[in-house]
Amino acid sequence: MAQGAPFGTGISLEGNSLEAVHQFKYLDCILSDTLSLDSELSTRIGKAATVISSLTKRVWQNRKLSLETKIAVYRSCVLSILMYGSESWTCYAIQERNLSSFRMRNLRRLLGITWKDKVTDETVPQRTRMSTILSLLRPPASLAGACK
Repeated sequence: MAQGAPFGTGISLEGNSLEAVHQFKYLDCILSDTLSLDSELSTRIGKAATVISSLTKRVWQNRKLSLETKIAVYRSCVLSILMYGSESWTCYAIQERNLSSFRMRNLRRLLGITWKDKVTDETVPQRTRMSTILSLLRPPASLAGACK
Protein backbone atom coordinates (compact mmCIF):
# COMPACT_ATOMS: atom_id res chain seq x y z
CA MET A 1 0.00 0.00 0.00
CA ALA A 2 1.30 3.43 -0.88
CA GLN A 3 0.03 6.92 -0.21
CA GLY A 4 0.87 9.75 -2.58
CA ALA A 5 2.37 7.38 -5.16
CA PRO A 6 0.86 5.74 -8.23
CA PHE A 7 -0.96 2.50 -7.41
CA GLY A 8 0.98 -0.59 -8.32
CA THR A 9 4.42 0.96 -7.99
CA GLY A 10 6.65 -2.09 -8.09
CA ILE A 11 8.48 -2.92 -4.89
CA SER A 12 10.54 -6.03 -4.65
CA LEU A 13 12.29 -7.62 -1.73
CA GLU A 14 15.00 -10.20 -2.35
CA GLY A 15 13.67 -10.86 -5.84
CA ASN A 16 10.04 -11.23 -4.70
CA SER A 17 7.54 -8.64 -5.90
CA LEU A 18 5.22 -7.27 -3.19
CA GLU A 19 1.53 -7.09 -3.99
CA ALA A 20 -0.01 -3.61 -4.02
CA VAL A 21 -3.27 -3.32 -2.04
CA HIS A 22 -5.72 -0.53 -1.24
CA GLN A 23 -6.20 -1.61 2.37
CA PHE A 24 -4.92 -4.17 4.83
CA LYS A 25 -5.42 -5.27 8.41
CA TYR A 26 -2.70 -4.49 10.96
CA LEU A 27 -3.15 -5.22 14.68
CA ASP A 28 -6.87 -5.84 14.01
CA CYS A 29 -7.31 -2.35 12.48
CA ILE A 30 -8.03 -1.73 8.81
CA LEU A 31 -5.61 0.71 7.20
CA SER A 32 -6.56 2.29 3.89
CA ASP A 33 -4.56 4.16 1.27
CA THR A 34 -7.30 6.83 1.22
CA LEU A 35 -6.99 7.34 5.01
CA SER A 36 -10.75 6.78 5.30
CA LEU A 37 -12.14 5.37 8.54
CA ASP A 38 -15.35 4.10 6.96
CA SER A 39 -14.30 0.46 6.61
CA GLU A 40 -12.64 0.46 10.04
CA LEU A 41 -15.72 1.90 11.73
CA SER A 42 -18.13 -0.45 10.00
CA THR A 43 -15.93 -3.38 11.05
CA ARG A 44 -15.78 -2.12 14.66
CA ILE A 45 -19.55 -1.61 14.78
CA GLY A 46 -20.11 -5.07 13.29
CA LYS A 47 -17.86 -6.75 15.85
CA ALA A 48 -19.48 -4.86 18.73
CA ALA A 49 -22.97 -5.74 17.41
CA THR A 50 -21.99 -9.41 17.32
CA VAL A 51 -20.95 -9.29 20.97
CA ILE A 52 -24.14 -7.48 21.94
CA SER A 53 -26.34 -10.05 20.23
CA SER A 54 -24.42 -12.94 21.77
CA LEU A 55 -24.97 -11.49 25.27
CA THR A 56 -28.68 -10.76 24.85
CA LYS A 57 -30.12 -13.68 26.79
CA ARG A 58 -27.34 -14.04 29.37
CA VAL A 59 -26.87 -10.40 30.24
CA TRP A 60 -29.19 -7.79 28.71
CA GLN A 61 -32.44 -9.74 29.31
CA ASN A 62 -31.28 -11.25 32.61
CA ARG A 63 -33.47 -9.68 35.32
CA LYS A 64 -31.22 -11.02 38.08
CA LEU A 65 -28.30 -8.81 37.01
CA SER A 66 -28.16 -5.26 38.30
CA LEU A 67 -27.88 -2.27 36.01
CA GLU A 68 -24.35 -1.65 37.29
CA THR A 69 -23.31 -5.17 36.29
CA LYS A 70 -24.83 -4.77 32.83
CA ILE A 71 -23.01 -1.47 32.38
CA ALA A 72 -19.71 -3.04 33.48
CA VAL A 73 -20.21 -5.85 30.94
CA TYR A 74 -21.09 -3.29 28.26
CA ARG A 75 -17.96 -1.26 28.97
CA SER A 76 -15.61 -4.22 29.06
CA CYS A 77 -17.04 -6.40 26.29
CA VAL A 78 -18.69 -3.97 23.86
CA LEU A 79 -17.19 -0.52 24.28
CA SER A 80 -13.63 -1.84 24.31
CA ILE A 81 -14.21 -3.56 20.95
CA LEU A 82 -16.02 -0.57 19.47
CA MET A 83 -13.35 1.95 20.48
CA TYR A 84 -10.23 -0.16 19.87
CA GLY A 85 -7.64 2.01 18.13
CA SER A 86 -9.75 5.16 18.46
CA GLU A 87 -6.79 7.11 19.82
CA SER A 88 -5.54 7.50 16.28
CA TRP A 89 -8.90 8.25 14.62
CA THR A 90 -9.84 11.58 13.12
CA CYS A 91 -13.58 11.28 12.59
CA TYR A 92 -15.91 13.31 10.45
CA ALA A 93 -19.24 14.44 11.91
CA ILE A 94 -21.18 11.70 10.10
CA GLN A 95 -18.85 9.04 11.51
CA GLU A 96 -19.29 10.46 15.01
CA ARG A 97 -23.08 10.37 14.52
CA ASN A 98 -22.92 6.72 13.41
CA LEU A 99 -20.93 5.78 16.52
CA SER A 100 -23.25 7.82 18.76
CA SER A 101 -26.43 6.32 17.32
CA PHE A 102 -25.00 2.79 17.62
CA ARG A 103 -24.13 3.48 21.26
CA MET A 104 -27.55 5.00 21.98
CA ARG A 105 -29.37 1.99 20.47
CA ASN A 106 -27.33 -0.31 22.67
CA LEU A 107 -27.81 1.71 25.86
CA ARG A 108 -31.55 1.73 25.23
CA ARG A 109 -31.41 -2.04 24.74
CA LEU A 110 -29.40 -2.41 27.94
CA LEU A 111 -31.98 -0.36 29.88
CA GLY A 112 -34.92 -2.13 28.23
CA ILE A 113 -36.24 1.11 26.71
CA THR A 114 -38.25 0.90 23.50
CA TRP A 115 -39.42 3.69 21.21
CA LYS A 116 -42.88 3.39 22.76
CA ASP A 117 -41.48 4.54 26.12
CA LYS A 118 -40.81 8.03 24.70
CA VAL A 119 -37.54 8.49 26.60
CA THR A 120 -35.30 11.24 25.22
CA ASP A 121 -31.71 10.65 24.16
CA GLU A 122 -30.52 13.07 26.86
CA THR A 123 -31.88 10.98 29.73
CA VAL A 124 -30.42 7.64 28.60
CA PRO A 125 -26.75 8.51 29.34
CA GLN A 126 -27.82 10.04 32.66
CA ARG A 127 -29.43 6.76 33.69
CA THR A 128 -26.31 4.78 32.81
CA ARG A 129 -23.85 7.45 34.06
CA MET A 130 -21.73 6.94 30.96
CA SER A 131 -19.80 9.54 29.03
CA THR A 132 -20.55 10.33 25.41
CA ILE A 133 -18.75 8.84 22.42
CA LEU A 134 -17.44 12.30 21.58
CA SER A 135 -15.69 12.55 24.94
CA LEU A 136 -14.05 9.18 24.27
CA LEU A 137 -12.92 10.27 20.81
CA ARG A 138 -11.46 13.60 21.89
CA PRO A 139 -8.57 13.85 24.35
CA PRO A 140 -9.10 15.78 27.59
CA ALA A 141 -8.13 19.46 27.48
CA SER A 142 -5.10 18.78 29.69
CA LEU A 143 -3.70 16.30 27.10
CA ALA A 144 -4.65 18.41 24.10
CA GLY A 145 -2.56 21.31 25.40
CA ALA A 146 0.40 19.02 26.02
CA CYS A 147 0.47 17.96 22.37
CA LYS A 148 1.21 21.47 21.08
